[in-house]
Amino acid sequence: MRSEFKALGLNMRKRVSDPETVLEFLHSAFDNDVVQLNDQEFLFRPRPSRPPILVGGAPPHAIERAAKFGDGWLPMRLSPEQLKPWVEQYRQAASEAGKEEPEVVAITDLSTDDEAQCRDLCGACKAVGVTTLVHSQRYDQAAELIASMDVLASCGSEL
Repeated sequence: MRSEFKALGLNMRKRVSDPETVLEFLHSAFDNDVVQLNDQEFLFRPRPSRPPILVGGAPPHAIERAAKFGDGWLPMRLSPEQLKPWVEQYRQAASEAGKEEPEVVAITDLSTDDEAQCRDLCGACKAVGVTTLVHSQRYDQAAELIASMDVLASCGSEL
Protein backbone atom coordinates (compact mmCIF):
# COMPACT_ATOMS: atom_id res chain seq x y z
CA MET A 1 0.00 0.00 0.00
CA ARG A 2 1.22 3.48 -0.87
CA SER A 3 0.75 4.68 2.73
CA GLU A 4 2.99 1.89 4.06
CA PHE A 5 5.81 2.83 1.69
CA LYS A 6 5.40 6.50 2.63
CA ALA A 7 5.47 5.69 6.37
CA LEU A 8 8.75 3.78 5.91
CA GLY A 9 10.27 6.42 3.66
CA LEU A 10 10.64 3.95 0.79
CA ASN A 11 10.26 4.61 -2.91
CA MET A 12 7.21 2.66 -4.07
CA ARG A 13 8.60 2.58 -7.62
CA LYS A 14 11.42 0.34 -6.36
CA ARG A 15 9.08 -2.22 -4.75
CA VAL A 16 10.18 -4.84 -7.28
CA SER A 17 13.87 -4.09 -7.78
CA ASP A 18 14.70 -3.74 -4.06
CA PRO A 19 13.34 -7.18 -3.04
CA GLU A 20 14.99 -8.80 -6.05
CA THR A 21 18.32 -7.25 -5.01
CA VAL A 22 17.86 -8.69 -1.51
CA LEU A 23 16.94 -12.13 -2.88
CA GLU A 24 20.01 -12.12 -5.15
CA PHE A 25 22.16 -11.12 -2.18
CA LEU A 26 20.74 -13.92 -0.02
CA HIS A 27 21.42 -16.52 -2.68
CA SER A 28 24.95 -15.18 -3.10
CA ALA A 29 25.52 -15.21 0.67
CA PHE A 30 24.52 -18.86 0.97
CA ASP A 31 26.65 -19.79 -2.06
CA ASN A 32 29.85 -17.90 -1.17
CA ASP A 33 32.05 -17.22 1.84
CA VAL A 34 32.50 -13.56 0.90
CA VAL A 35 29.75 -11.46 -0.64
CA GLN A 36 29.58 -7.83 -1.63
CA LEU A 37 26.75 -5.33 -1.47
CA ASN A 38 26.97 -1.55 -1.86
CA ASP A 39 30.75 -1.82 -2.25
CA GLN A 40 31.01 -3.48 1.17
CA GLU A 41 32.27 -7.03 1.65
CA PHE A 42 30.59 -9.40 4.07
CA LEU A 43 32.17 -12.55 5.43
CA PHE A 44 29.62 -15.33 5.57
CA ARG A 45 31.38 -18.13 7.48
CA PRO A 46 30.67 -20.68 8.61
CA ARG A 47 28.20 -20.81 5.79
CA PRO A 48 25.01 -22.60 6.87
CA SER A 49 22.61 -24.33 4.53
CA ARG A 50 20.21 -21.94 2.88
CA PRO A 51 16.71 -22.13 4.36
CA PRO A 52 13.79 -22.39 1.96
CA ILE A 53 12.77 -19.04 0.51
CA LEU A 54 9.08 -18.43 -0.06
CA VAL A 55 8.25 -15.45 -2.25
CA GLY A 56 4.89 -13.86 -1.59
CA GLY A 57 2.75 -11.63 -3.69
CA ALA A 58 0.11 -11.37 -6.33
CA PRO A 59 0.34 -13.00 -9.71
CA PRO A 60 1.69 -12.72 -12.33
CA HIS A 61 4.81 -10.85 -11.16
CA ALA A 62 5.20 -12.74 -7.89
CA ILE A 63 5.04 -16.01 -9.81
CA GLU A 64 7.97 -14.99 -11.98
CA ARG A 65 9.95 -13.82 -8.93
CA ALA A 66 9.13 -16.99 -6.97
CA ALA A 67 10.20 -19.21 -9.85
CA LYS A 68 13.45 -17.28 -10.28
CA PHE A 69 14.47 -16.68 -6.66
CA GLY A 70 12.38 -18.89 -4.40
CA ASP A 71 11.62 -22.41 -3.36
CA GLY A 72 7.94 -21.65 -3.20
CA TRP A 73 5.20 -19.15 -3.81
CA LEU A 74 3.10 -17.62 -1.04
CA PRO A 75 -0.23 -16.46 -2.51
CA MET A 76 -2.66 -14.78 -0.15
CA ARG A 77 -6.41 -15.01 0.16
CA LEU A 78 -7.23 -16.52 -3.21
CA SER A 79 -9.93 -19.14 -3.51
CA PRO A 80 -9.01 -22.54 -4.94
CA GLU A 81 -10.77 -21.57 -8.18
CA GLN A 82 -8.71 -18.37 -8.40
CA LEU A 83 -5.51 -20.22 -7.50
CA LYS A 84 -5.78 -23.06 -10.00
CA PRO A 85 -4.50 -21.29 -13.16
CA TRP A 86 -1.85 -19.39 -11.22
CA VAL A 87 -0.53 -22.52 -9.51
CA GLU A 88 -0.30 -24.21 -12.91
CA GLN A 89 1.56 -21.19 -14.31
CA TYR A 90 3.87 -21.09 -11.27
CA ARG A 91 4.70 -24.80 -11.47
CA GLN A 92 5.49 -24.43 -15.20
CA ALA A 93 7.76 -21.43 -14.55
CA ALA A 94 9.47 -23.22 -11.65
CA SER A 95 10.00 -26.31 -13.80
CA GLU A 96 11.56 -24.17 -16.54
CA ALA A 97 13.85 -22.71 -13.86
CA GLY A 98 14.97 -26.25 -12.95
CA LYS A 99 13.04 -26.48 -9.71
CA GLU A 100 11.30 -29.71 -8.85
CA GLU A 101 8.33 -29.83 -6.52
CA PRO A 102 8.12 -26.13 -5.62
CA GLU A 103 5.98 -25.26 -2.63
CA VAL A 104 2.70 -23.38 -2.81
CA VAL A 105 1.90 -22.10 0.67
CA ALA A 106 -1.52 -20.44 0.64
CA ILE A 107 -2.69 -18.08 3.35
CA THR A 108 -6.41 -18.30 3.89
CA ASP A 109 -9.11 -18.00 6.51
CA LEU A 110 -10.49 -21.46 7.23
CA SER A 111 -12.77 -20.10 9.95
CA THR A 112 -15.98 -22.01 9.96
CA ASP A 113 -18.22 -23.83 12.36
CA ASP A 114 -18.76 -26.50 9.72
CA GLU A 115 -16.17 -29.28 9.66
CA ALA A 116 -17.38 -30.49 6.25
CA GLN A 117 -16.93 -27.01 4.78
CA CYS A 118 -13.41 -26.84 6.24
CA ARG A 119 -12.55 -30.27 4.81
CA ASP A 120 -13.95 -29.28 1.42
CA LEU A 121 -11.83 -26.12 1.33
CA CYS A 122 -8.69 -27.99 2.36
CA GLY A 123 -9.38 -30.69 -0.23
CA ALA A 124 -10.03 -28.11 -2.96
CA CYS A 125 -6.75 -26.36 -2.14
CA LYS A 126 -4.88 -29.66 -2.28
CA ALA A 127 -6.54 -30.50 -5.61
CA VAL A 128 -5.24 -27.31 -7.24
CA GLY A 129 -1.69 -27.88 -6.00
CA VAL A 130 -1.44 -26.09 -2.66
CA THR A 131 1.14 -27.92 -0.54
CA THR A 132 0.57 -26.06 2.75
CA LEU A 133 -2.24 -23.93 4.13
CA VAL A 134 -1.64 -21.18 6.67
CA HIS A 135 -4.74 -20.19 8.61
CA SER A 136 -5.14 -16.47 9.22
CA GLN A 137 -8.07 -15.26 11.25
CA ARG A 138 -9.16 -12.06 12.91
CA TYR A 139 -10.84 -12.51 16.27
CA ASP A 140 -11.99 -10.39 19.18
CA GLN A 141 -12.06 -13.06 21.85
CA ALA A 142 -9.71 -15.98 22.43
CA ALA A 143 -12.74 -18.28 22.52
CA GLU A 144 -13.36 -17.52 18.81
CA LEU A 145 -9.86 -18.61 17.91
CA ILE A 146 -10.02 -21.70 20.10
CA ALA A 147 -13.30 -22.76 18.48
CA SER A 148 -11.74 -22.38 15.03
CA MET A 149 -8.66 -24.30 16.12
CA ASP A 150 -10.87 -27.19 17.24
CA VAL A 151 -12.53 -27.35 13.82
CA LEU A 152 -9.16 -27.02 12.06
CA ALA A 153 -7.67 -29.81 14.16
CA SER A 154 -10.42 -32.12 13.03
CA CYS A 155 -9.85 -31.45 9.33
CA GLY A 156 -6.13 -30.63 9.28
CA SER A 157 -5.08 -33.92 7.72
CA GLU A 158 -6.78 -33.03 4.45
CA LEU A 159 -3.70 -31.25 3.15
